[in-house]
Amino acid sequence: MKALVAFFAFLSLASRGFALSLPLVPTEQLPLSFANQIQVNSDGTADDVLVAAHGSSGVVMVDISDPTSISEMGSLETSYAYDVEPQGNQMIVADGDGGIKVLDITDPTGPVLMGECPIDGWSSSVTSVSNDVAILGIEDAGVAKIDISDPSSPEVVEMIVAGSGINSVSSRDSFVTVSKRDSTVELYKVDQSDASTPSLYTGTLELPDEPKAAHLTPSGHLYVAAGESGLRIANAGGSSTPSEIGFYDTPGSAYDVTVAGNYAYVADADKGLRVINVTDPSTPVEVAFFEPEESCWFVSVSVHENYAYVLDMFYGIYVIDISSYILGVDEQQRSFSKPEILSVSAYPNPFNSTLAITAPTDAIITIEDIHGRQVADLGKERIWNAGDDVPSGIYILRAMIGEAEITEQVVLTR
Repeated sequence: MKALVAFFAFLSLASRGFALSLPLVPTEQLPLSFANQIQVNSDGTADDVLVAAHGSSGVVMVDISDPTSISEMGSLETSYAYDVEPQGNQMIVADGDGGIKVLDITDPTGPVLMGECPIDGWSSSVTSVSNDVAILGIEDAGVAKIDISDPSSPEVVEMIVAGSGINSVSSRDSFVTVSKRDSTVELYKVDQSDASTPSLYTGTLELPDEPKAAHLTPSGHLYVAAGESGLRIANAGGSSTPSEIGFYDTPGSAYDVTVAGNYAYVADADKGLRVINVTDPSTPVEVAFFEPEESCWFVSVSVHENYAYVLDMFYGIYVIDISSYILGVDEQQRSFSKPEILSVSAYPNPFNSTLAITAPTDAIITIEDIHGRQVADLGKERIWNAGDDVPSGIYILRAMIGEAEITEQVVLTR
């Protein structure tokens, strides 16, 4: 009864124009318990490969060429892989008490150690500003700049930040973010070609809670996964003092964030994955989520083409189709070409029996439930009369012309 009441409350909000957050369903899951971080490698010969930092088991290479059927394809045991940064045919590993390692992943079925550098402290986070310069977060000692121009002999050339309390590091072009336990994110500018050039401090963002991870976009917006304070968004472009411009209080504890197009994807600990529309960064709105029925602790998220890959420390990697949201990104970020004429709309929405559909004349229309099961094949018809056997719920209207397609979510209420 409670579920029924909640559902009709959901529909009531929809009918009054409130933003809806729609449930997502994973297309695949790969068991990989107690891993720490994941990253997709999309360059070099080792493309379509996801890399997982799997603690004392080292690094694990995952074949994602078919996102509906992913599988382990190779691994290399290290001291304690805590974070990874793939760079085409090579990869950098923050290896806990094993310092920093550089691997050759030209053959992802058999990664090979190229070089390593011992570090005094716990290496817990890594990023790179170029193929020659890496940035290492040392949990209890600070942030180091590493010269990796010779992968067989990486070496520390500068301590950018000294002191303990480092949660993570990330980068965009020559800019580096440092998320710290004192509830701040510091920004630095690093020379991409010459590791010997001193780094330049550019500003600090103060937050209400300690940041777990940060993502800086080309537009100069800084997205921060700030634990219990959710997703925080700041303007970090062209300013020595980054300033917060918006936030979304996620229901869990935000551990990681990545941004693709107009959407931020947040790994939200025990509340799964949250998809947040950030078209206007000052007023972010959640539009979709995936929250498993069993206990979960989502700590890392990576987006590649039409899929989000999310790491649950308990149950491994979930693969979630996000093509409905990728359709909203810039043309250069799409994994396919969608003709400008392909569009679809439906009225009324929500509806109680009959739905009128507007789409190009040549488009083929199908209706699916949220589990991907086809409910109706309308062909070129533009009216859906939902029979009495179709229950109230959320449905996906799919319009297709050749290989191009677009979807629209509709809500049926009786």
